[in-house]
Amino acid sequence: MRRAVSRIPDELEYGFRHGLVRDAAYQLMAREDRALGHRLAGRWLERIGDRDPVRLAEHYERGGALDRAAEWHVRAIETARAGQHIDGVLRHVERAVACGVAGDALGAVRWYEASALAWRGEMQGAAQAARAALRWLPADDDRRFGALAELAQATAMLGQLAELRALVAELPPQPRSPREAVARAILAAELYLTGQRELADPLIDTLERVDARWLADDPMLAARCAWAHSLRAQFHGDLATGLAHDRAALAHMERAGALIEATSRRTAVGYTLMALGDFAGAAAALEQALGDARRFGGRDLIASVEHNLGLVRAYQGRAEEGLALEEAAVAAFAGTGARRMEAAALEYVAIIQLVRGDPAAAIPAAERAVAIASSEPPLIASVASSTAVLARAVLAEGDAARACALARRAHAYLVELGGIDDGDAVIRLALAEALAAVASDEAAAAATAARDRLLERAARIADPALRQRFVAAVPEHAATLALAARLAP
Repeated sequence: MRRAVSRIPDELEYGFRHGLVRDAAYQLMAREDRALGHRLAGRWLERIGDRDPVRLAEHYERGGALDRAAEWHVRAIETARAGQHIDGVLRHVERAVACGVAGDALGAVRWYEASALAWRGEMQGAAQAARAALRWLPADDDRRFGALAELAQATAMLGQLAELRALVAELPPQPRSPREAVARAILAAELYLTGQRELADPLIDTLERVDARWLADDPMLAARCAWAHSLRAQFHGDLATGLAHDRAALAHMERAGALIEATSRRTAVGYTLMALGDFAGAAAALEQALGDARRFGGRDLIASVEHNLGLVRAYQGRAEEGLALEEAAVAAFAGTGARRMEAAALEYVAIIQLVRGDPAAAIPAAERAVAIASSEPPLIASVASSTAVLARAVLAEGDAARACALARRAHAYLVELGGIDDGDAVIRLALAEALAAVASDEAAAAATAARDRLLERAARIADPALRQRFVAAVPEHAATLALAARLAP
């Protein structure tokens, strides 16, 4: 039957009265005629200007023109990726590969696959796809840096630190393009998060020389650079500057319309507010992030928000709710193979159990965190902070000698690393508490050192109210000041 209105100007449009009639007519055609019809339809749609990649890919694939189908599946991937439709990306990746996409186009497809799998939290698959992308993308193809960034994030989550470190050699001495600068910022961030500041700091130095026009024109680049600068500030003990960079990164992500990445940056804002002792502000940011993550994020993103919100809830006096959130995060990270995050979430479970007044329950959680972080290759920053939490739990159970040994081990890691973003205060506090418990002559000096380091960090916070929250509201900080005052000569 003739349609009253045609979707294509200046053309008559006909359609079947019912889908069953259409399907019957289709099946009456010879297979060769059906394939020819699809090829002709694809060519005609292209000629009149139709650029729907899904429709064209389907026509060419059914028509046996697999090379053209592969090209349109790649475009469908790019369209789905721009709209952050993860399932659509992966569906068309599968079809493009089935249609025989090859060469650098295959490299790009594998890069897109790595990105989509990372959004889902499937880090093993993301790493494999990123490695495949690097095999197929030529050395002079700028898209290699997108694949390198995905591999950096996946290997960091999986704890594959040797491979993460090796990626530094893949970068030229100075940023040559916006995409390469993004990869540099992401790699630097992951190096910080895995306790490898000696490699991360030089990468950040090169970002200082990024063309200002790139930052103005590319909000995603500006956001990635701000994120890396935030981590550098936090690893150097400057949380207030880190918070400013986190907020800038969030604003850039929102300007870019990158909803998933914006949710991740909002989570970072919540984390930094928590570290500063602003639990109400942290809860507000994380509640919004959790709602957004549940709407369009993968399980890994949801778990990241739950991980941070769990500890905030405990600090707000809602420990049971916090424990439920944290245990859900542990299960999610264990399921995706995100070893670093699984260890971090278990460490938070142990802290929440201590807040609840149940050190007996805190000990196995902290021991699991240490075991996961210690497996090859070890995540030293995670091992250090989790060992300190274990020391505090063991001390609360009355075993001062074991607590002292654990606290000394954690502090030795801290000295080796030169600082970490999450756990510096608890490591120093655990050592001072354990030494005091065994009546060591070193206790007063350890407590004074912990207090001085805390006050040094606090002095960098310009806002007086935030500075006061930092030293008084964070339980480990308040305990540090109280212990130093008690042990003062």
